[in-house]
Amino acid sequence: MLRNLARAARGARPPAALPRRRLSAKPPAKPTKAEPGERRRKMTREEVDALAAAAKAQQRLVDTESRLFGGGVGATHPFVLTLLAACVGLHFYNADLQTKREEEEELLERLRARRRARPLSADELDHALARKRRLLDIGEGDAADAARLSEEIARLEAERRNV
Repeated sequence: MLRNLARAARGARPPAALPRRRLSAKPPAKPTKAEPGERRRKMTREEVDALAAAAKAQQRLVDTESRLFGGGVGATHPFVLTLLAACVGLHFYNADLQTKREEEEELLERLRARRRARPLSADELDHALARKRRLLDIGEGDAADAARLSEEIARLEAERRNV
């Protein structure tokens, strides 16, 4: 196998094409070159023009491909710098949104804790009950919202009985 690879690397014909040499046989004769009278036929002008057009089209395709996929695009290319700026901008935008969301959640939690800590007056209880019943009657939201409103109404009514 290594011998076949060595022949292929040297440009020799494949082993199947070489005639097998026997002990009593002479080495195979080398192929002769073309006769001096046999020259390549000359190409017509149309064939030359067609080959030139095909070569130009192929070169345009190679040039376009190199421009699109790595030809001259380095770390300082405007597209790379624009992409980097967009990524950094999105990072800070998302971080700002996350910070605002966390601040809103903290504020809501503090308001809920303050509401739980201070008992509501009779007027505040009546107002809250009326608002919750109105929301339940409107019926906006899904079943989970309706169940939550019903629980809050029951809790407020129990708190009103205790006042």
